[in-house]
Amino acid sequence: MLEKLIELLGEDNVKKIEDGITEIILDRIRADEVSN
Repeated sequence: MLEKLIELLGEDNVKKIEDGITEIILDRIRADEVSN
């Protein structure tokens, strides 16, 4: 299923999505550190 999705999106878009997800996760981690 995921392979099919990657095929449909194209590799460049997948990379952008991965970068976006990584950024969101890092932002959340930073926010958690600030609030502690």
